[in-house]
Amino acid sequence: MSRGCGGAVGAVPLPAWPDGRIRLAVDVCAWLRPEARTSAERMFCHVHGRGKNAGQMIPGWPYSFVAALGPGASSWTAPLDAVRLGPDDDDTEVTAAQLREVEHTFRFFKQVLGWTAPKIRDPAAADRWTWIIIAACTQLRLAASLAADLRLPWQRPQPPGAMTPARVRRGFRAVRETLGTPAALPRPSRPGPGRPKGSRNRHKAPRHDVGKRNLKRATGQNVRPGTRPLS
Repeated sequence: MSRGCGGAVGAVPLPAWPDGRIRLAVDVCAWLRPEARTSAERMFCHVHGRGKNAGQMIPGWPYSFVAALGPGASSWTAPLDAVRLGPDDDDTEVTAAQLREVEHTFRFFKQVLGWTAPKIRDPAAADRWTWIIIAACTQLRLAASLAADLRLPWQRPQPPGAMTPARVRRGFRAVRETLGTPAALPRPSRPGPGRPKGSRNRHKAPRHDVGKRNLKRATGQNVRPGTRPLS
């Protein structure tokens, strides 16, 4: 997976602990794509459920995230890295340093920032979008002390710097209006003609199997691609 903005994200100051050390958490979160047969490098992702749906294995793209944790109880983390686990990767090697879950960050990525909302086919495009989400989360963390508390009627007031990520996101539009941008104004353009109305797609996208390519090395079983190993 590309780490195009990893250096910029890593340059942001990390949460400080009283002893001067840094606490890192590593956990895996899945971008589920069960019906995207034309999307390559999908894996069987374990999804927690309730009742009869507990412990499902659903095709998708699993991502291993690394985040810095701050002292005390807080919903804030500082995402530093994200690696998509591909069919040729050894999950144990990638997640060997896993220390603690960061479920609040994953929920914020999906429900507030819309990490898994786009219906993306190319896994490389999913990698780029994931880094955009990490950069957006880092931007919100830097603006935590500047954003106004636009709370909902049932929420209690919170001072700047103590608000949750979702509340900082709600008040970020007031901060954004005071900032400049290095981007130039968009140029007017016209959309392409697209496919003629009523015509069929003559170049169908290829279909891809789900799962590991070398399951014998990873599990000790000789498993056919596209199927799951015996538990």
